[in-house]
Amino acid sequence: MGFAGFPKQTLTFLANLEKNNNREWFEANRSDYESFVMEPSRAFVEEMGKRLADFDPGILAEPKVNGSIRRINRDTRFSPDKTPYKDHLDFYFPHGDFKGRPLYAMRFNKKTVGFGAGLFGFDDTALKRWRHNIDDDDTGPELAKTLEKLEKAGFPPAGRHWKRVPKGFAEDHPRADLLKHNGIYVGTDIPIPAEFHTKSLPTLAMRYVRRYRPVVDWVVNMLD
Repeated sequence: MGFAGFPKQTLTFLANLEKNNNREWFEANRSDYESFVMEPSRAFVEEMGKRLADFDPGILAEPKVNGSIRRINRDTRFSPDKTPYKDHLDFYFPHGDFKGRPLYAMRFNKKTVGFGAGLFGFDDTALKRWRHNIDDDDTGPELAKTLEKLEKAGFPPAGRHWKRVPKGFAEDHPRADLLKHNGIYVGTDIPIPAEFHTKSLPTLAMRYVRRYRPVVDWVVNMLD
């Protein structure tokens, strides 16, 4: 069956999970999780995969957990919050690989739908390339102009990590703020739209994907 939207029970399940975030409740309601979360999630990713294949063949869409459907289990090893489950659904559509690559991300919770894109954290190699490309008078202004347009459209860039410009770069560098980043991404959250419960959700998602593509393409070029 094709994607027909997330049923209202999806949001009900997430709201109830937030109130009953424990393994006993989750296991007692696993059948609802499979029916109202996993089944529509797989259908959603499959439909997004078809659209993304035409949009950019380099984007991956894998309709499975730890593929484009991210685990609902939380990693509690290094967190003071030991609740075992997320109260939201995450979807990743990366360019080329699920590790260290820019991606389109979507997050659904009981109140909002979020759309984002970029690379959420640089490894050492990516950080060096980032600083080189931001400093370069050809590639740096190109991204700065793209981010300025997105910010004016309501999608401010994020990823700033350091307070000071890194060593080796002038404090008054024309793109000093971007040199302080350890990632680059844009996004927005909107209240649950009517499309969430219909087959039109992928159409809505693709509107944001198209808006964000210049950021993903720039990072892909930086890494490759």
